[in-house]
Amino acid sequence: MSNLLTQRQAEELHKSLIAYLTAAGLTNTAASLREELHIGDEFDDATRKKYEGLLEKKWTSVVRLQKKIMDLESRNTTLQTELDTATPTSLSRRNQDP
Repeated sequence: MSNLLTQRQAEELHKSLIAYLTAAGLTNTAASLREELHIGDEFDDATRKKYEGLLEKKWTSVVRLQKKIMDLESRNTTLQTELDTATPTSLSRRNQDP
């Protein structure tokens, strides 16, 4: 198992994958994954419902956060350029009250 995820995170990922596969109608694949991951009968319909949609939510959150990071990096670059091109005169004007 990867050291990037905690045990709890890995378990949630596995259950989310199984719920996703089941919801997509890939029951044989979900059953194979359950068997390989040793997830037994404790993964019932109630548990499946709990994890259903979790992968999609996390995926859209990651995409949204990546876009936000790109926007902030762009804004940072713009502000850094403004700062680098500012003359001492314009800087002193900004520090004075209008």
